[in-house]
Amino acid sequence: MPFCRNCGSQLAEGTKFCQNCGAPLEPHAVPPSPAALTAPIPRKDAGIAALIAALVGLVLMGIGHIYIGKIGRGILILAAGILARVALLYSGVGFLFASVAAGVLGILIVVLINIGLWIWQIYDAYALAKKYNAEVERTSKPPW
Repeated sequence: MPFCRNCGSQLAEGTKFCQNCGAPLEPHAVPPSPAALTAPIPRKDAGIAALIAALVGLVLMGIGHIYIGKIGRGILILAAGILARVALLYSGVGFLFASVAAGVLGILIVVLINIGLWIWQIYDAYALAKKYNAEVERTSKPPW
């Protein structure tokens, strides 16, 4: 038979209150730990980071990095992407005033730089999202 935690009286099975002192007999709720009170750190989906970098990166490179939280790197990639696009524009204009072979070669080089930068920033955003999630999993803190 159970006993009252408040007064020590012997109790009948299934009672919810002590018949002697009236104390509730529900089990005491355990207060949550401080770790349970903190909000969990949201993860960064690597697929979403790559998709943002791929689709939005066609116009504005670096946005996938900004999604992950690498703002500085995202801005640098954004600036590099703008410079690469401007170089593409000027190489196209230069084609009009240069020889055909030099113009085609210039455009080809700038196009390859643009495509290479675009592919690299997709992969980098994906890899950084994976690294972010691994660090959050390991330490419960965001790495940056």
